[in-house]
Amino acid sequence: MIEHTQPTPASVTGTAPDATVTARGVRRRSAWLLAMITRCPFRRRSASDDRCGEPSVPPATPEPIGTAGTATSRTADALPQRVRDAVLADYHAENIRRARDAVAELIRAGFHLGPTPYGYRAVPVRGPARSSRAGRRVRLVADPVTGRVVSAIFRWRVHERLGHTAILARLTADPHRYPAPTSPATGQPGTWAASTIRHILANPRYTGCQVHGRRVAGRAVPPQAWVRSAPDAHEPLVAEATFARAQHRAPRRKAVGQDTAERDGIGPGRAV
Repeated sequence: MIEHTQPTPASVTGTAPDATVTARGVRRRSAWLLAMITRCPFRRRSASDDRCGEPSVPPATPEPIGTAGTATSRTADALPQRVRDAVLADYHAENIRRARDAVAELIRAGFHLGPTPYGYRAVPVRGPARSSRAGRRVRLVADPVTGRVVSAIFRWRVHERLGHTAILARLTADPHRYPAPTSPATGQPGTWAASTIRHILANPRYTGCQVHGRRVAGRAVPPQAWVRSAPDAHEPLVAEATFARAQHRAPRRKAVGQDTAERDGIGPGRAV
């Protein structure tokens, strides 16, 4: 007489459930391996699992971290290192993707992330209720004093074709009229530098839109790959055409003279 042996379920042997060719089966196996590694309690079987007919994973009994000699720790140690590395790498990549998607959604909605650009003030607002943008957010508002300085810098660069050194000389000649950016470390006014002027002239946020992803891993990203908001997400300090000309304008040598109030009479809201 031939005896037919029934297959031993995973809940008895403590081994991993058989992976199916479906995407759900792959995800369930990855979740099982990740739980074995991190010793997290398993999710109980749901009604949807019963309908799908897939093998369930029994709930694991929580154990203190660092307990040696238990079945869970022995199973986790028995997993090949390459399998554990692959599962953790997939888990980490998924978290990074979700974080990038959340940042991109906030940028497209016109909210500001990161340090406040010179010429603007950060104003806290609340995002739309019952959405992923809910909560405390920040929008940019033009500063009446420093915003005027930003407009003057673009005017000197585009219309007078001044270089960074000549612009720096004008700014430092009258520190009360052209206040330097505040130092992030001390919160006190700092000093003007040629690198600060370069950063201002290259920042597309002054055109009134939010931008993210200009550099990845220290490398410049093409403008067509940037994450952008709609125009007029905040008050522009310079027109888009003027900003584009400032990126390609070759400076010419010119003596640094005393500028007049008429030349610098460009305030926030009047894009040059």
